[in-house]
Amino acid sequence: MDKGFTYIHELIWGYRTARTLELAVKADIFTAMADGPANLDHICRKCGTKPDMTRKLLTGCQALDLVTESDGEFANTDLAAKYLLPASPYYQGNIIAHAFSVQEYWNSLENELFQQPPAPPTEQARHYHFIMGMDNIARGGRADLFLNSVDLTGRENMLDVGGGPGSYSIAACKKYTKLKSTVFDLPQTTEIAEKVITRENMTDRITTQPGDWNEDEFGSGYDVVLFSNVLHGPNSGAEMKLAKAHRAMQPGALLAIQEFVMNDEDAKPVPAAMFNIMVGAYKLYELMEVIADAGFTGVQVAGSNDEIGCMWITAARQ
Repeated sequence: MDKGFTYIHELIWGYRTARTLELAVKADIFTAMADGPANLDHICRKCGTKPDMTRKLLTGCQALDLVTESDGEFANTDLAAKYLLPASPYYQGNIIAHAFSVQEYWNSLENELFQQPPAPPTEQARHYHFIMGMDNIARGGRADLFLNSVDLTGRENMLDVGGGPGSYSIAACKKYTKLKSTVFDLPQTTEIAEKVITRENMTDRITTQPGDWNEDEFGSGYDVVLFSNVLHGPNSGAEMKLAKAHRAMQPGALLAIQEFVMNDEDAKPVPAAMFNIMVGAYKLYELMEVIADAGFTGVQVAGSNDEIGCMWITAARQ
């Protein structure tokens, strides 16, 4: 992965780890474990916090090397005990609280910069930036990781579920000259995808299929189905999406999944743990079980990049 790309993304997303640390200190998460390992219920009672988000916050702190987990109990690491417990002479909680007391200034900095502060973006603009942001990150290196990890030799008919701007379909069809692809997404998204596909002169091999995965079937006869960042943890409807994919695939078809996935031991990589706090993410064993339970075989990790929290998993439809 290009170092410049990863550096820019560290700048873009750095606030997530800072906010995770600030909230953990504010909620006294580390103090709740000061006397030793504690389970989730104990921590929630001590801190007055909600279980679901507390677990996500603890998992984020685990990825940041501030917390460990073993047999359902959480504990402070030596790093957290030294700097994040009020009883320690090296406690840093006050400066952490101060840093975030001035956060409002940074959030309103554009009012200091522009002579006429810009209007908030419309929902249409937000959606456009989100979808084209997916194109940005694909071009920045994620599409190359896809092509280096997933072998589409001999494949001819791909379905790109939740394909956004169609970036992965474009990359795949440029490499594999016999491949055609259909981008399935919401109508307001496929409108954007059509423009990107036209820009790349790929309209003869890539089409769009407006639809809603909550309501519509995916079609039939595909020998590849691609899911790129649409199986975001236990609340993502992954089972339903995989079942529809299974019905749409030929025997012997390939399933390729890109996702933020936390490893089973320490919840790393950090980007996946941060994404879990915001949206949701599986641990590796959880996602592999969900895929296998949907009727797929040969589930395996095909490639990954921990710097950006990206993993590709493949499986076969028998």
